[in-house]
Amino acid sequence: MTRCLLREGNLIGFRIFFDDTGTLMSELRRLPQEDVQKVFKDPYDQKMIQTILSKVMENFEDLHDKIEVELDALNHALREQS
Repeated sequence: MTRCLLREGNLIGFRIFFDDTGTLMSELRRLPQEDVQKVFKDPYDQKMIQTILSKVMENFEDLHDKIEVELDALNHALREQS
């Protein structure tokens, strides 16, 4: 990976939070595939990052789906108690 212009940035982000209405939410973000070439100029780096994004997202998307189901159930239970 080219070392001269490295800056910190998120390739993939996941968070669980309360929105402004008090609802539990989850968010899964990633660097879009079309932006990989804008951020990484070296073709080897681009391929490596695309592979990382693809492999990690395979697992994170399933995890995110499961967590969303659980959060929906928790939100429903919390609304029932109110």
